[in-house]
Amino acid sequence: MNRKGETRQVKLIAMDIDGTLLNSHKQLMPKTKEILEKASAQGIHVVAATGRAFTALPSAVSKWGIMEYVITSNGSSLFSLKDQMRIYGRDMERRTVEELAGLLFSCPCPVEVFIEGQAYAPQSYVENPGAYRVSPESAAYVQKTRKPVKDIKGFIRENLDRIEGMDLVVSDPELKRELRSRAEQIPNLYVTSSLDRYLEFGPAGAGKGRTLEELLGRLGLKKEHMIAFGDGENDREMLEAAGLGVAMANGNPELKAAADTVTASNDEEGIWEILKEYL
Repeated sequence: MNRKGETRQVKLIAMDIDGTLLNSHKQLMPKTKEILEKASAQGIHVVAATGRAFTALPSAVSKWGIMEYVITSNGSSLFSLKDQMRIYGRDMERRTVEELAGLLFSCPCPVEVFIEGQAYAPQSYVENPGAYRVSPESAAYVQKTRKPVKDIKGFIRENLDRIEGMDLVVSDPELKRELRSRAEQIPNLYVTSSLDRYLEFGPAGAGKGRTLEELLGRLGLKKEHMIAFGDGENDREMLEAAGLGVAMANGNPELKAAADTVTASNDEEGIWEILKEYL
């Protein structure tokens, strides 16, 4: 990557949303907002890459106006924000979903399902997230973004060929480790985790990095043209796919160790701190 004065080499900026683009209060920091708008005005592609479903995007992103594309469900889908359409993606294989569901329903934890950009969850969980040790802030997010389903097992059976991703909401770290170990033995399954309470699944070949590589190809760009920012385990492949992979100071320790560099936290204008050197 080139330094200030050679901005033509930076042609795409990719970033996670929660813990990276947004601060701890789920807001855009002023300097970060300003410099990303400056990048967009210079013709640089600004892309969000998140574990969220498309319909769960915060308005700070979906209505901002500077983003053409957003990667959702940990890389299972690429959406055009202008057209509100999924323009690239992978869905989970039927047999993989069946085997994974058998594992996940062996424990008393809510299972979430992502189909065509919408997240679905058990009605009991949506109505009372607090019963599953979910914080009040996260409970409000669940109730706003999840469509309740009375029979989530039956819902999965009816949609075996349409599922882009699944989540397990699990608060017990030991149980999470055990289930992850078992899930990683299932063929054609992508496994990751963005937050302590989530265990996330997608089709083989998913991941934010893989989908960003697809987008780079569509735009005629190369790895060295991209800067990527992230804070979680599910951001590692994205940082590795970029010419410069930047971890936030508030990020996962393993991610920070693997990143090209570490910037300030999401509450301290970490994205701006890096981009000011290039724009």
